[in-house]
Amino acid sequence: ISQCQPIRSRWRGPIVLLVPSEAKSVTLHGYQNGADLAIAVPCDSRELVARVQALTRRGACLPS
Repeated sequence: ISQCQPIRSRWRGPIVLLVPSEAKSVTLHGYQNGADLAIAVPCDSRELVARVQALTRRGACLPS
């Protein structure tokens, strides 16, 4: 999670975290450090794809 800030400084695309479902503090820390989306695992792969597509469709953090 601490890697989000250095990545965010070089990457304008979405940052998606896959975190253990019981790790709420990890999710919060990820958002505070630049993540755009955190998904609890295990997760449905179709939901993961749909959420990433929604991020890109809204133009959230797309590379320019």
